[in-house]
Amino acid sequence: MRNWPEHLIVRAGQFVSIRIWNLFAIWLRGCRLIAGPGVQLSTNDDGTTIRIDPKFTAFLHPFRCALLAGGTGVAIRRGTVNGLPVINPSTGKPLDAVQRNAFTFDADPQVGGDGRGWIAVEVAFDLKWAVESATLVQVADLDTADGKPPKTPVNGYQGGGTLTQPPSKGSKSPRARWPLAELIRSDSGQYALAQATRYDL
Repeated sequence: MRNWPEHLIVRAGQFVSIRIWNLFAIWLRGCRLIAGPGVQLSTNDDGTTIRIDPKFTAFLHPFRCALLAGGTGVAIRRGTVNGLPVINPSTGKPLDAVQRNAFTFDADPQVGGDGRGWIAVEVAFDLKWAVESATLVQVADLDTADGKPPKTPVNGYQGGGTLTQPPSKGSKSPRARWPLAELIRSDSGQYALAQATRYDL
């Protein structure tokens, strides 16, 4: 919603002129919802319903994830962390801005007892919090050192990035993970994705 403009506020005893009324009408017109590509608006006396086609591909945002066939990985668009490119471990190269980036899992996706896992960016940083590198990972838990579910189940939302992990083997850099998409396994064993991040970090 747009901010209310100061010049449209009428004070006690002030005459409501045609000019103020017309400015108010123009301001209201600017607050209308307008359907863009892949968006449908339905308006009735109770309000407006916004319907977005989930298959519409116009919004090609950074880190957009789409499952590969059989849940073997994700196709992911290029994104950056503090301007640094993110490394795709499947290729050992940064995510490409033009090519379709396939981030494939080494084995079945890791999920916890609740059937949830994560596609995330694991960031290594120095002791002054300057980002040294960023790499894609698929984990069952954002906040455990190895990415596996905790031995003792933890209630509540997993934040990611809220807990700093110890350095990985052969490194001195602490790590943290940021969720890009939630990976959800159904009771039938099928996988679905719920996008979490739609912008460069």
